[in-house]
Amino acid sequence: MKKQYRVYVTMGTFLECDIEAENIEDAWVVAKKLDGIDFTEPDQYSGSWDINNIFELDESGHPK
Repeated sequence: MKKQYRVYVTMGTFLECDIEAENIEDAWVVAKKLDGIDFTEPDQYSGSWDINNIFELDESGHPK
């Protein structure tokens, strides 16, 4: 008989934003001040995900 399991993952989404800066150090300062609304998802990237853990479920649907 098959058992039921719950899979926990983390998901990352790639985002991009073009900025202007005097040099790479200044670009880091500018980038850290940006808000999430400034970024868009690039067409060629869809993101990634990694499996963190898997737990067997008990009869009530809770991880053991």
